[in-house]
Amino acid sequence: MTRSDLAAIVKGRAPLKKFCTVAKIKPGGRYEVKDTAGSVLEVESGTSYQVADQVTVIEGRIVGPARRFARSKIFRV
Repeated sequence: MTRSDLAAIVKGRAPLKKFCTVAKIKPGGRYEVKDTAGSVLEVESGTSYQVADQVTVIEGRIVGPARRFARSKIFRV
């Protein structure tokens, strides 16, 4: 067991951050978002967002706008 494995057991893993696009607005501060892999998630937020806004999601909650959104590279051959 390495030192980093022990630290992960004691502190726990860092929450997974996902970059998503708002697909649908639901009542009660809930949103349906699609992540970069194409999965659809239902999340909540305290602030309002519009459809097609790019947001950052951690543990089922929108924490803010996405600063960097992964862009696909286009190669000209």
